[in-house]
Amino acid sequence: MSSFAPTSRNGRKLQEVEGDEKAPDSASTKAIKNFGLQRKRAEMIQRMSQEYLWKEWTHVTELHGVGKYAADAYAIFCTRKGDRVTPTDHMLNHYWNFLYGPKNTSI
Repeated sequence: MSSFAPTSRNGRKLQEVEGDEKAPDSASTKAIKNFGLQRKRAEMIQRMSQEYLWKEWTHVTELHGVGKYAADAYAIFCTRKGDRVTPTDHMLNHYWNFLYGPKNTSI
């Protein structure tokens, strides 16, 4: 499983990312099997992880498989710039309202 979870942005601690995404029963595939579409998702996670570590990106949406939900979550949880986004996911909305809504409405 550690082969698909990057431990550093510059990839210094990355071990064997290459090849794992090609294995039909890779650790990443087994880890997400209950979610369905496991092979497709495992390949997407592998590609995104490789791009995260090796690609020169400036915004998270430049990474493979990252859409609006992930971009909003990244802004809220990782960059502390949640006040710059308007999430459309109902659960992100609850948390966003808690942090940035009128008088920090409760969850």
